[in-house]
Amino acid sequence: NEQRLARTALEAGGENVTLLPTGVSIMELIALMGHLQAVVSVDTSICHIAANLNIPLLAMYNGNNFNFSRWYPYSKRVWIVRSPDWKSVDGITYEQLAKAVESFIADLSDQSVLKQAQ
Repeated sequence: NEQRLARTALEAGGENVTLLPTGVSIMELIALMGHLQAVVSVDTSICHIAANLNIPLLAMYNGNNFNFSRWYPYSKRVWIVRSPDWKSVDGITYEQLAKAVESFIADLSDQSVLKQAQ
C-alpha cells in the first residue's frame, strides 16, 4: 500500500520527487540526504535524520498524541501532517497531503530554500 502511494506521489511530483531505492543502507541514506533540498516521509528514522541534518521535512504521523509529543523531531524546519487514526497514517487523505505539500513547497520557496529543477 505504501509503495502504491509513493508511486502516486512520484507521478504527481515529477522531476522534483525521488523514491529511495530498496537495498540502500542507513549510512548510504545519510550520505545521500546531505544532497537533498527537502524530505517528505512518514514517521521513520528518515524524519529524525533529516531534522538533525537541518533538511526541511514534511512528516506524516499517526494520531497517537502520547508518542507524537515525545518522539517527533524537534526542529524549526519540520512541517507536520497528522492522521486522525491513532494507529496509522492511513487516515491522511490525498487532499490533506496535497495541501500540506503545496504549503510546504510555498514556505520553502518563500524562504529561497528550494532551487528550480534542472
